[in-house]
Amino acid sequence: MNTLGLICFFATILGAYGSCSFKFSDELKQCGELHGFTDEQVFHHYHHGYTSEEAPKFNLFVECAWDKWGFLLPGNKIDYDAIRSNKVSDFLVTGVCNDVLKVRETHPFIEAVNTCETTAPADIRAETIRFCITKHFKENISK
Repeated sequence: MNTLGLICFFATILGAYGSCSFKFSDELKQCGELHGFTDEQVFHHYHHGYTSEEAPKFNLFVECAWDKWGFLLPGNKIDYDAIRSNKVSDFLVTGVCNDVLKVRETHPFIEAVNTCETTAPADIRAETIRFCITKHFKENISK
């Protein structure tokens, strides 16, 4: 393999690794400090769930983050259009790294948001919708 090929190979590997490293944004850091979570703990909870004792605190963390991202309307109603806007990365919302480049006719994250919006009751919490979006996003990227 020539030098240029080797550089491209390592750049691709390191780029994929860096893009899938879960680190708090400034907004998430503020919410993490407020509710006692580190980025490692949040990533773990995104993928492995949390105990019933941790649930209220984690719900508040997600609501804090979603409020800072503009995903919540007054009364903690979900603003699905803001979620679909992609101003916040899919990865920060779901913890799911979509590092597989695949040509698609539709966007798996937006499809997941649409699915959850049509099936959700009006008085649902942000964490429940985040979990729903994550579930459907995982399904959509594996198609």
